Amino acid sequence: MTKEEWIWVAIRIFGIYLVVLAIMAVPGILSSSFMAYNWYGYSPTFGSNSSDTAQIIDKMGSKLFNVQLSELVAGLCKVLLFGGLGIYFLRSGKFVFRLISGARGCRAPTLQAAEPESDGQDAHL
Repeated sequence: MTKEEWIWVAIRIFGIYLVVLAIMAVPGILSSSFMAYNWYGYSPTFGSNSSDTAQIIDKMGSKLFNVQLSELVAGLCKVLLFGGLGIYFLRSGKFVFRLISGARGCRAPTLQAAEPESDGQDAHL
């Protein structure tokens, strides 16, 4: 294998790695979204004589909602960034290839069909 082919292999492997990271962030997004939904608008209904407890629980609910919302946004950013870059590396990655190889106008290696060998008898037909 040539140097260019090894570079393409490395780019593709890194693309697979980034797509796997994006897929691994999906369960965190799902759990954060469900937890944020549970804590959104949490308003306990207690009696009038336990107003201090209700305020504490309400503050705790709003803080937990903010934490889950920030984890949800972080997970979405991971999926978008890692997934987008991973798909770019898997599909083309030409810009990165040019940066690494230092060559201009290089193209991705393609599979070429082998031409059948002629035994010289076809020349006079």
